[in-house]
Amino acid sequence: MATLDGDETLVVPAGVQHGNEFVLKGRGVPSLNQGGRARNQVRGDLRVQIAVFVPKKLNARERELLEELAKLRGESFSAQESRVKSKIKSAFS
Repeated sequence: MATLDGDETLVVPAGVQHGNEFVLKGRGVPSLNQGGRARNQVRGDLRVQIAVFVPKKLNARERELLEELAKLRGESFSAQESRVKSKIKSAFS
């Protein structure tokens, strides 16, 4: 990811959720209270917030891969979709 000092690597562990935050100590903006001294400036922390985007539409291959992942995890991808469809149907019946 891009920082004030160039690219930085951030390792995001498994299970991280939308909105989780990571802090890179001393990688933020220089403090204004340093009197303009370029060297030895105290810097703040860079805070990185994770944003997870969920696709609204899936093509056939993407859907197939998600179904395969659900199967490997012992979950049912299509069952969740069926419940949503039945709730929508019952709301309009």
